[in-house]
Amino acid sequence: MAIVGLGNPGLEYVDSRHNLGFWLLDKFAEKFNLKFERLTGFSSLVSKFIRSGKNIYLIKPMQFMNHSGRELQKIFPLLSVSGEETLIIHDELDLPLGAYKMSNRKGPGGHNGVSHVCECLGYLPPRLRIGVSGVRKPGTTLSEFVLSPFSAEEKKYLNKQLPLFTQSILHFIDLGLDKAMNLINLKPKIL
Repeated sequence: MAIVGLGNPGLEYVDSRHNLGFWLLDKFAEKFNLKFERLTGFSSLVSKFIRSGKNIYLIKPMQFMNHSGRELQKIFPLLSVSGEETLIIHDELDLPLGAYKMSNRKGPGGHNGVSHVCECLGYLPPRLRIGVSGVRKPGTTLSEFVLSPFSAEEKKYLNKQLPLFTQSILHFIDLGLDKAMNLINLKPKIL
């Protein structure tokens, strides 16, 4: 099973909206005292643990977001990971800040990183979409907005939502996609 966080490598992107997938995997790993390591021959950072009798891989493809699919296409066979056993975590402009939804068989919705994953894998894995929508300064392009950092207030709010995001990942691992979607998508998404 794989939990994949999408983001961009480099210090200049660490706090950006587009790196929400990396941020959440880092927080998840921190909570469970897990460490990321680079796999030999790959650019991804990977952490492995066992839960519910399953090998779980946290994966951060360390290529730019819009090229993440190629790395996943190479690494999934090595880790014996399939589509239904994968959860992609990414930022979502169509949801308010901190809102979240688990989706399956839903199109990429204009998210280029998700589109590339779908193109390279030949299918679109289930996704945990986390809202990053906020106040956009006039004249700011969409690209500039998603690459912009969260404000201190927004970061505080995301940290407040963190237990819900973490629980969503655990539901996916422990209960499977269908039960996780039923629990996650039917309950309030904002604290």
